Amino acid sequence: MCRSPIPGRVSTRLVPPLTHAQAAGLYGAFLSDIFNRIKSFITAQDTVMLEPIAAYSPDEGLTGVAEVTGSGVELVEQKGENLGQRMSNLFDTLFEKGFSPVVIIGSDSPDLPMEYITEAVELLKTAEPVRRQVVLGPATDGGYYLIALSNACRELFEEVPWSTSKVLDSTLSRAEEAGIEVKLLNDWYDIDTPDDLILLKENRDAPRSAHFAATLGLFTSNSPQK
Repeated sequence: MCRSPIPGRVSTRLVPPLTHAQAAGLYGAFLSDIFNRIKSFITAQDTVMLEPIAAYSPDEGLTGVAEVTGSGVELVEQKGENLGQRMSNLFDTLFEKGFSPVVIIGSDSPDLPMEYITEAVELLKTAEPVRRQVVLGPATDGGYYLIALSNACRELFEEVPWSTSKVLDSTLSRAEEAGIEVKLLNDWYDIDTPDDLILLKENRDAPRSAHFAATLGLFTSNSPQK
C-alpha cells in the first residue's frame, strides 16, 4: 500500500524537523528500498513464488509511483473512502485476479525482513482450506505492518480506529467476534515520527533511505535519538 511521493501528502509526521519536500523524498526512498528488497528476494529463492504489486492511492494518481518502484511491479489503484475499505477492496481485487494468499504491507518499513512475508504465506498455506485465518505483523506503535489473508474477511476492516495506537487491538477484537483465527508474526517498526529516523542510521537493509537521511544531516549530535 503506497502513495505518490508528493510533498505535503506523505510522511507529514516527520515535518518538522524535515520539510515537506524532504519528507516526500525520504518516502520515495522507502518505496525504492522496499521494492528492491522484494525483487532481490524473489530472484534469490525459488521455494515461494511472490509477485510485487504497488497499490497506489487514487488521490494523487501514478505520479512518481512507477519511478520509485521500478520495473516488474504491477500497479493497482486503491479504492475506498478510508484505509480499511481500501485494504478490504484490495484483497477482493487480488483474490479476483487469482492471487492467494495475499500479503499487504505498509510503506513505512523500508527494511522489513522478507522472511516475515514468506512466513505469512506459509502459515496461510498450511491452514485448513475452510478455515478463516488472518496473519498479522504487529507494529511497535500499536498498529500492524503486515496483514495476510487467503479469503475475504471484511469484518477485520470495519469499525477500526485507523491511524491510532489501537489498530491492532481493535483488529484482534474484530477477529475474535467474527471467529477468525489469528496468527501473529514478530514485532517490527514503522518510521513515522522524528524519533524513529535514527533507525535509518547506517541501515544496510534500507540503503537508499539511509543515504537520503544522511544527506539531510539527520545523524549529527543534535539529531533525534530513539
